[in-house]
Amino acid sequence: MLLDGREEVPRALAAFCESLVPGGRLILDVEPPSLITGPAPMRYWQRDPYLWTLQVMHTAYNRAANQTTSFLRYEKWRDGGLVAIELQRFRLQYWSLPEFGHLLAEAGFADISVTADYRDDHQPGPASRVWTFHAVRPR
Repeated sequence: MLLDGREEVPRALAAFCESLVPGGRLILDVEPPSLITGPAPMRYWQRDPYLWTLQVMHTAYNRAANQTTSFLRYEKWRDGGLVAIELQRFRLQYWSLPEFGHLLAEAGFADISVTADYRDDHQPGPASRVWTFHAVRPR
């Protein structure tokens, strides 16, 4: 999801496959596509002597590419005063179940299966929060 551009993922998966010994297994989590309807809650954490805040601002959804683009706004505070602000563009690539399975097969993997929500007996469904793909480099 974090690789920028749909063309990067097949190359990365092929590199994963090549790096495994024959019979080696890749286990990879993928977030299902989800509709983003509003701003995310502000997050914060203390790292003495600073308070850090993070606000996620969703800006665009490209339906054709199945990508979301957001801005992450980090603020650094000390003694109630704003010290620094950083703005980061953040793009996520989403995949459908069949699409990602096909990418794994094209990369050279076999015995591809998928489970959901970190349960080996749970198949993906509309309410799944995470898909876990299991794939094997052929012998």
